[in-house]
This record gives sequence, structure tokens and C-alpha cells, in this order.
Amino acid sequence: MKKKKINIIERYISGEANEPETIWVEKQFASGELEPFLKKKVKRDWKDFNSTEEIDLSYLFEKVLDKINEKGTASRTVKLNRVLDIYLKVAAILLLPLVIAGSIFFFSQHQKISILSNNISTSTINAPPGSRITFELPDGSHGYLNSGSTLTYSIPFNENRKVELKGEAWFSVVKDRKNPFEVKAGNSTIEVLGTSFNLTAYPEDNYIEVVLEEGSVAFKADPKARITHLKPNERLLFKDKSITIDKVEPKKYSGWTKGELVFRGDKMEEIARRLERWYNIKVIITNEKLLDYSFRGTFIDAALEDVLNLLSMTSPLEYNIKPAYMNSNDNWEKETVIFSIKK
Repeated sequence: MKKKKINIIERYISGEANEPETIWVEKQFASGELEPFLKKKVKRDWKDFNSTEEIDLSYLFEKVLDKINEKGTASRTVKLNRVLDIYLKVAAILLLPLVIAGSIFFFSQHQKISILSNNISTSTINAPPGSRITFELPDGSHGYLNSGSTLTYSIPFNENRKVELKGEAWFSVVKDRKNPFEVKAGNSTIEVLGTSFNLTAYPEDNYIEVVLEEGSVAFKADPKARITHLKPNERLLFKDKSITIDKVEPKKYSGWTKGELVFRGDKMEEIARRLERWYNIKVIITNEKLLDYSFRGTFIDAALEDVLNLLSMTSPLEYNIKPAYMNSNDNWEKETVIFSIKK
């Protein structure tokens, strides 16, 4: 991008841009015309990156969003989500080798904001594949979002504390009796007051799991279903239209927030899904007999191959790793783990 255009963007951020420059910047960000600029920027950010503690992928983008919101552009619909998607996809490719190596990255909270015509904006927090992120909501409630998950809510928020989750999250909810906190997961809802709990609701898994650490929650499988209440140290599993509740140790279900990959007697199909999300890889199971095997164990900040070695030592499976590569269409193909029966 030419220096003149970059200067216009910087003037816009600092509030010094004139009206024509302001219109140009907002149009470029809304249409995605700044994609090449963002790609170059994220590559520069990667070269300057020296810490594994926290990664900020949203420097320029969030500042522009802030300026748009300050100007009160809610009278228009500004489609800005695509820009951050591009930025994160480029970053994910650059970060992939470290994620595969077993390092755990807690990305600083990054959000996509869609400004609607009725003065209500929708904010979406994303956890890219292979990452776990921390988040804080406008009412002070906070938590963690697991790999490949999204959390969406409307602004203003404090008097309408409703969020929608696709994936897995651990919540610590601020108590407010006048405004209950509600999480929507598919057709189900979980209503809470002041509570700490873990919620798993990946759409592709076809089940919802709620593990309550403290407080209380009310679960409804769908709008017409009866309410099911949970007590601390209880786990609710909603699968195949039925609900089961059992006693558990909640910390085993929230270990992922501390970088712990925990298997609790899980079947191979579930383990494959969790490995794919945790390490941002693809898993192929070549023999259906392997689906009958289950595993138990805890891995703390473990490299992928360490996990695979233990799985192969405690079962009749063997594995082969196909490295990540760039295909003929210049698209990134994930590292692939192929499980088969030992010969």
C-alpha cells in the first residue's frame, strides 16, 4: 500500500482525517479492499513477535472500529467482520508451527462488531483453531473460550445479559438478580445468576455438556422443555434428546483453561475431535475397530507427538503424521494424523 494511503489511515485513527478521507477509510474497511494491507501488516507483526505469553492480532483493526463507533455510524450497516477474518487466517498460518509444537497461546481478546440500523451492535469474540483466549464482558463477567469457539452478544449488554455460544467456554458470571445471565447454545438455554461453570456446545458434536463449579444454573433443552436445575459439582449431558446428571470434579472439566488436555475415559472418536481442535490438525481413523477404545490421562502443555506416543503405548493403534503443506491453490493444508491398527 502506498505511503499516502497509510498516512490517511493513521490520520483517521488519530481523529485528524477530513471528511473525504474519513469516508474513504470506512469504505475500504467495510468492503475488504484493505486485505493486502492487513496481510502485510500481520507478517510484519509476526517478525516483531518475541513473546509466547500473549499475542495481539487486532491493533489497527480495533482502533478503526472504535473510531467508527465514536462517530455514531449506527445509521448504516457496516460489514467489517470479513477484514478481521482475513487477518486471523493469515496469522493462524504463521502461528501454526508453534501451536503444533505444543505451545499454548492465549490471544488477547479480539472482537468483530456489526453495527445495526437500530443502534444495537452485535459483538462476536472468536478463538481461532489451536488457541484458547480470555474474555471479559461489559458487565464484568469473564472467562475462557476454547479452540474454534465463538461467543456473541449484543451491545448495550448490562440490562440484556444474553450471549450465544458455539463451542466451549468457561464462565465466571457476575451476580445481578434483576438481570439474569443467559447463554444460548443451539435450541437450548442456560440461565444463571452468579455462577462459575463450563459449557461445551460444539454444533458438530450433537451434544451439550454443562459442568457447574459453584452457584446454580437452570437448563432448558428447548423453549418448550421443562427446566432442569444443577447443583455445584454436577454435570449435565444433553444428548439424543435425553438429559443425564452425575457427580463430577469440575476442575477436571476446566483444566483446558490452564493448558491441560484431559481425557476422562473418552472414546476414540471424541479424542480425535479434541486433538483436532487442540492442535489445529486433521485426524483420520482408518479402522472402525479403533472407535471402541477409550483413554484416560492428563497432558500439561504437551507436544502433539507426546500425546500420540502415549496413546499408541496403551492401545493397539499406531499413527503416521503427514506434515502441513501449501497445496497447488496456495491454500494451507493442516498437519494430518492417521490412526490405524498395529500390524
